[in-house]
Amino acid sequence: MSKKIWITGASSGIGKALAVKFANNGWEVAISARRENLLRELSKNNSNIFSFPLDVKDNESVKKVFQNII
Repeated sequence: MSKKIWITGASSGIGKALAVKFANNGWEVAISARRENLLRELSKNNSNIFSFPLDVKDNESVKKVFQNII
């Protein structure tokens, strides 16, 4: 069974650093943030990272993205 994590706010800063750290340690990492271009760049550079653009203030979108991730 693989380890999986979903990180929001992953386009920069601590969220991005965590995404890279988990991915480099073999985790499958779902990342979300509003800046889709930065998410794409991050997932393009690491095969364990998968981007799911999202504004976490939109509750319905959060639910839909969560279903897509699982």
